[in-house]
Amino acid sequence: MNARSLRWVFGAVLLVATTLCLGCGSVVESSKLDPEVLKQAAQQGAGLSGEEKLDQVQAALADAYPTVIPREGRAWTLNDAEGAAGQVAVLYNSSWEYLIFVGSPVSADWSLGPYPGAEIRDFVLDGTMQCYVEGEFTFSDLGPGQEALLTSGETRSYRTSDGTWLLEYGRGNIPATLYADMLAPDPIASSLATGAGYLGISVVNELIRNFISEWMGLGGLTGLSGF
Repeated sequence: MNARSLRWVFGAVLLVATTLCLGCGSVVESSKLDPEVLKQAAQQGAGLSGEEKLDQVQAALADAYPTVIPREGRAWTLNDAEGAAGQVAVLYNSSWEYLIFVGSPVSADWSLGPYPGAEIRDFVLDGTMQCYVEGEFTFSDLGPGQEALLTSGETRSYRTSDGTWLLEYGRGNIPATLYADMLAPDPIASSLATGAGYLGISVVNELIRNFISEWMGLGGLTGLSGF
C-alpha cells in the first residue's frame, strides 16, 4: 500500500472516530481543564527561563490538577509538523482535549487551521510570538504570560523568536485536526497527520485507547505511550 492509500485509510479511521465522539454524549465528558487555570499556571516562574520555568509551570498545573497532570517528568519528542520545527512534551491527552509544552531553541514559523469544532490556545512561557489571522494586516506581538487563541474554523499564522516555549491547550473535535491534512490532494505537501499542528501519527493509537477508556467510564489517559 502506497503513502497516498495509507493516508486515506488513516483519514477514514479518524473520520469514523470523530463521528462516534461527536455523536455519543456518553463518550465525551466535559473538559477536565479550565483555560483560566491554565493561564494562571502559565504565568508562574517569573524571572526564570527555559527548563526551570517549565518546571514551575508544570508544578502549578499539578497543584491544580493532581490526578491529571504529572508533577515531575516529561518526554520530549522532535517535531516538524505544519513546518514548525521544535520539541513537544505531552502533559495530558484524551479524545476531547490535550495539553502540551512546545517550543524550540531556534525561531520557527507555521500556520494552524481551520479546525471545525476545535479551539487551540497557546500561552507564551518564554520568548516572544507574533501571530495573525487570515485577512489581518497587522500582527499581535505576544510575550510571557500572554495568550493566542485559534477559534473553530479560523486559520492563524505564527512566528516565534529563538528560545520560545509555549503551553498549548486544545479541546473539542480533536480528531478533525488530525485528518484535516491527511485528505489534502498533495501527499508531499501535506503531512500524514498534524495532530493540532503538533501531535504525530502515533496519536491515532492513543485516540482509540482514550475512546475505549472513556466509553468504559475510566476517563482520559495521561500522556502518549506511543508518542
